[in-house]
Amino acid sequence: MANGTMGFRVGLASVALALASCVAEAGDSPRQPRATPGTTAAVEPASTTTTTVDLSARDLSNTDLADARLSGADLSRKDLSGADLSGARLNGANLSGTDLSGANLTDANLRNANLMGANLSGATLLRADLRNTRLEDANLRGTDLLGANLEETDVSVADVHGHDLAPANLRGANLTGLDLSGLDLSFKDLAGADLSGADLSNSNLKGTVLAGAALSAADLAGADLSDAYLAEAGLMGANLSGTDLSNSVLVGADLSQSDLRGAELHSADLTEATLSGANLTQANLFAATLTAAIFSEATLDGANLVDAIYDAAAFDDAASATGARFHSDSQLREAAAAMVETGGGIEGATEYADGTSPHPVVLLGPTSSALHPLFQTVPDGWRPLSIGEIQLVAVIESEWVEVENCGTYLGHTASGATVYGTVVRERHAQLMTLYEAATGQEVAVTTLQGAEPRACEEFESIIPNGVLKIRGEEVSDDQALTWLSNHIGT
Repeated sequence: MANGTMGFRVGLASVALALASCVAEAGDSPRQPRATPGTTAAVEPASTTTTTVDLSARDLSNTDLADARLSGADLSRKDLSGADLSGARLNGANLSGTDLSGANLTDANLRNANLMGANLSGATLLRADLRNTRLEDANLRGTDLLGANLEETDVSVADVHGHDLAPANLRGANLTGLDLSGLDLSFKDLAGADLSGADLSNSNLKGTVLAGAALSAADLAGADLSDAYLAEAGLMGANLSGTDLSNSVLVGADLSQSDLRGAELHSADLTEATLSGANLTQANLFAATLTAAIFSEATLDGANLVDAIYDAAAFDDAASATGARFHSDSQLREAAAAMVETGGGIEGATEYADGTSPHPVVLLGPTSSALHPLFQTVPDGWRPLSIGEIQLVAVIESEWVEVENCGTYLGHTASGATVYGTVVRERHAQLMTLYEAATGQEVAVTTLQGAEPRACEEFESIIPNGVLKIRGEEVSDDQALTWLSNHIGT
């Protein structure tokens, strides 16, 4: 046996710790040992299969321990920087305070290992098994965790500053309070993970599985959670302002007291979700499923709920829904047009009570097949936000009325031919008919007049064999709105 020499092997090895020594099994053709200062190893002749290796020394830097069996070994406070521990079995091992900086732990089994205070900066943990590993005060800066399994591991106690955890398996991991802002975690499995208080602002979580995840008080402002699966997730008090949650699944999720101002929830499934006290101001819930969702004390001011599916009394306990929109313009038009065509009232429409104001109105064109353009310019408060809010329906019909036929005029073409043309004067008229939406009964009718056309002159430019129409200005929008305001209020 030669002192001062470490024995290494090629292929699989079995390294067993016995008191202060480890025994490693070598392959049939062990390679030439490398000298490592301060270590002692017992090397058997080449014809044997066992090499005795002393790992009691503190400095084991750059040691080749690939595929070593070190389950339950005490390697605490060792210097294993730059060591090759690829494929090593380190499950249950004590590596607390150990320097593993730059070490190769590719495919290593570190399940249930103790890495408290260990230095893993710059280490390679490619596909390493880190399930239920203790990482308190461990340094993971610059660590390669591609494909690593951190399931059920508390990562929040480790130093991961500036580290991209996206490649790792984080199912059930404890990530409380971590700064994960701007990371690409799309399509990751984070089911059951604890992200309470974590900063995920502007992160890409598209298609990510977060079922049952804890996200209370997490900052998700501006994050992309479209197509994400958040069933039963806890998002109490989370910041989701401006977050994209379109097409996401939030069945049974708890969003109480969360900030969803301006959030995009287009086609999201919020069945049985709890939104008590949530702020949904200006949120887009178009075509969202809200069956059995709870909105007690929620703020829905300016929210878009067009085509959303919800229970009849879903918003009765909401704190405020001022300006929330429940039906589209086309749905309002259809309801109003049906009233005009049938002569009956609109089911569920609010009764018109003269003296209270304003009275929401739908303005239809002459055929009721389209809204009148004036509807897009009516004052705030005039536009109903749901079919139930409609109190009045106005039908606006326009025509030009002849006020004078100035007779036939004679003229000549450039070639000298004689031609004749008629000149008439026309004035614009606008028939306004107002109906009560709830009953279909006529409330008021008037005809507004446009400006008087100018007088016919002795000489007029004529249309050969046609009619020249001298017209005054049309009825103005201000005229129409002024008349309507007498019945609608302001």
